[in-house]
Amino acid sequence: MAAEQNAGSIDSAFYQPADTFFPGQAGLALTYDDLTLSTVYSEILPRNASLDTELAGGLRLHLPVISADMDTVTESQMATGMALNGGLGLIHYNMTEKQQLKEVSRVKNHVHGLIQEPIPGPTRQDRGRRV
Repeated sequence: MAAEQNAGSIDSAFYQPADTFFPGQAGLALTYDDLTLSTVYSEILPRNASLDTELAGGLRLHLPVISADMDTVTESQMATGMALNGGLGLIHYNMTEKQQLKEVSRVKNHVHGLIQEPIPGPTRQDRGRRV
């Protein structure tokens, strides 16, 4: 019990709750190296938590994550995955305009379960002969 209390007091010297930390950092850009997340007790259950974020007027994300516009990170597959999970994927521009258009079109026209490039089956005439 004493070890738990001691650990808690040590943590409180290094870790601040978000409500305390972020107002003091307003206007400051932070990177992943600037933050450390710690797991602590909370009265809020995960099912009651909302991660919704308004990125810009009318652009609401249900997952406040944006994938990087790097050629090793985001093309249509990643951007589609991000969109399906409530985030945003920025498709990189290290390709021709035609390729960019194709990647963006794949994301915009994605329908869950839709086969993007179907393999053609027998023609109507072939089916008629079998019946």
